[in-house]
Amino acid sequence: MEPDYPAAHSMDTTWYAVDAAGHVGVFSTGENGHAPVGSKADGKYFLDRLYRDRRPNATADDYWPDEHLATELGFFLYDYADGYDPIDVFERRVVPGRPIHVDELPPEIRAACKKTRLPVQFAAAERVQPLEYFRCEYWYDEDRIGYLAADGVTVRPIRGRESRFAEFVRRFRESFPDAAAHYRFEGVPDVR
Repeated sequence: MEPDYPAAHSMDTTWYAVDAAGHVGVFSTGENGHAPVGSKADGKYFLDRLYRDRRPNATADDYWPDEHLATELGFFLYDYADGYDPIDVFERRVVPGRPIHVDELPPEIRAACKKTRLPVQFAAAERVQPLEYFRCEYWYDEDRIGYLAADGVTVRPIRGRESRFAEFVRRFRESFPDAAAHYRFEGVPDVR
């Protein structure tokens, strides 16, 4: 039998955060997304576990889409928008009818969710950019220079990479003029 190697390109991660109101958000990085350092729940996907706890007759073959799980359990659901450079935002896909408060969760899950607290209100935040608040982990760390702010328009340098930002903007505008026309690059003059 041939050895089975995991796909190196598929490194999806799920992380959790609590907003300013104590509501819980689940964030899916997809292949290109990022996560605040220390926020990952050690590969644990709590939505499925919580939902199965409510369904004692569920089998191992039962599957429910993330949107269904988040809606039923009261979690806000965000997915990485999938842009590579600049680092993109997370876009909200689910607003639950009755958001769960972190204190309603079992202790282990509550502790994992409280690792990351975002100073936003998920009910109002269609987009979230964790790089505005935290140091994050992402693919090709040293090559990444800028990120898209939660407003969906402003591109800022990643902290510590400010000295390389003007060159990043120059190359981006040269390589992707149509995309660059939709952005405002913070601290770099517009060259239209």
